[in-house]
Amino acid sequence: MSKKINKHPLFLQWSIYAISSFFILWLSWKYQILSNLFIGDTTKVSYLIVMLFVMGSLHCGYRAFYLSRQLNALTGIVNKVESKHFDDSLPAMFTNSLLRKLQKEDQATKSMNLVNHDQLVDTFVEEVYALKQFEWFFLGMQIRLGIIGSVIGFMLVLGPLDMLETINNQGMGVVLNTLIVGLIGSMLLGFQYLLVDRGADELITRTLQYIQAELVGTANTK
Repeated sequence: MSKKINKHPLFLQWSIYAISSFFILWLSWKYQILSNLFIGDTTKVSYLIVMLFVMGSLHCGYRAFYLSRQLNALTGIVNKVESKHFDDSLPAMFTNSLLRKLQKEDQATKSMNLVNHDQLVDTFVEEVYALKQFEWFFLGMQIRLGIIGSVIGFMLVLGPLDMLETINNQGMGVVLNTLIVGLIGSMLLGFQYLLVDRGADELITRTLQYIQAELVGTANTK
């Protein structure tokens, strides 16, 4: 009897970290540690940074769940578990494409290893990292917004002399608060993406190991 594969360790790891992060942020807001940063930001740039953090976290969650399904499919392929849910997975399509290519080659060229099929390997890697470009957008924009908020704050500090005292207080608040919010958001989100990228690396490594050990090895013995 085929066993059902329904574990999502990568998505579970991301969920634990994401829930813990949001809980800590909620506590910081409740005890007015975080809320004071937003009150001091008269430009409201901090709210844009938070919006990007939430969007980036949702993107991380989607990628974590997607990669978890691909890892499950690979586990099913390795364990010879038959399931129609695995047919359209990245590991299944990659292994099937490579196997068809090996079957078309003559006996003299079947001793080739994965290096000789680098085009298929590159395509597989690109598909695994297909959504990675959004990672740089969300992380980069949080830092840039923090810097933009700091620049606006310095402009307020260097404002008209007749409003110097009021503007200085506002300006320094904007400088510090937007930069702190941007750094905190990028660090918390960056660790989420680190977890997801490690899952993508694991998927690529395990798939290539399986191909090298099973499919190419089997083709070479025929």
